[in-house]
Amino acid sequence: MELRLVLAVLFVGIVIGSISTWLYAEAAMLAPIKDENFRLKEELNSTSAKLAEVTSMLESLKEERDALTKQLSEAKLAIQQKNEQLSQLTEMVSKLKTQLAELQSNTTTRQGSLEQETMIVLLPDEDYYRWVRNMIAVANESIHVAVFSIKYDPKESVGNDPVNYLLAKLVDAKRRGLDVKVIVDDYTYEKYRDTINYLKREGVQVRLDPSRSTTMHVKLVIVDGKWLFVGSHNWTESALKYNREYSVLIGSETYASKAEDYFENLWRHGRTS
Repeated sequence: MELRLVLAVLFVGIVIGSISTWLYAEAAMLAPIKDENFRLKEELNSTSAKLAEVTSMLESLKEERDALTKQLSEAKLAIQQKNEQLSQLTEMVSKLKTQLAELQSNTTTRQGSLEQETMIVLLPDEDYYRWVRNMIAVANESIHVAVFSIKYDPKESVGNDPVNYLLAKLVDAKRRGLDVKVIVDDYTYEKYRDTINYLKREGVQVRLDPSRSTTMHVKLVIVDGKWLFVGSHNWTESALKYNREYSVLIGSETYASKAEDYFENLWRHGRTS
């Protein structure tokens, strides 16, 4: 009985020893695995941290990409708008060049036409009186006179006073049925009222310039809407016979028409004396 018990104890001891040896062996075998597992966990944690960092960088890059994409889109839109503006400007430049070419062509043509249509006669001193006297005498339609100072002298004869002669020719033209109009400055009304009285008495229309406060210093004669006298000559004996004066006769319907517009504006707003 004791022997069995001893054998049993020995057997249990052997079994326990074997198990312990096995457990130690297993533990020894598991130690590297635990170490590896720990290392792997460390690497996993490190990798996770790096992944989080990379993910953050990726998000940042995405935001930068989105911002750059937006800027690129805006830049493309701006470029498109600039291209449209450039296209419009190019079209405008093309049209302006065409218009400029047409204007240059028309100007050249018109200039050539004006050179052919326009006659200019320089009228120094007494030449003015001779020309204006003859043109009034042969007028067929109209005589429009706008002169600052016109001095009629009732004491002088028509043959002795050039102004009296011109005024007599205006009266003759009126009697021939021509449209005769005379505009003078207030200076004539105040200094030489006999001029206005004479013309009115003979049926010639006379008006003062539009404004008492503004001097009408014009010396303008338009005959038949074709002939234009302009210059420094007043209709006074001293201006027509003695002074140094200079005027020009222009034979041109184009320029005479522009002068007529000016005259008609004065006449329309003129004052009755």
